Amino acid sequence: QDVRGEFVLVVEGAGESICEISDERIRELLVQRINAGMRKSDAVKQIAVEFDQPKNRVYKIANDL
Repeated sequence: QDVRGEFVLVVEGAGESICEISDERIRELLVQRINAGMRKSDAVKQIAVEFDQPKNRVYKIANDL
């Protein structure tokens, strides 16, 4: 009998994806990018994606600048 349809093969379960990065390091990166001419909102989005962080965490740090 032929197998029809889709199937998923899980090779390994997902691990913890959030990188360990301190608030201070995020603050430093925000200041660097904003001083280089990047808009604050763009810097927040970029850092959140780059370091796999929740955007609301990075926004909170950015608002305290």
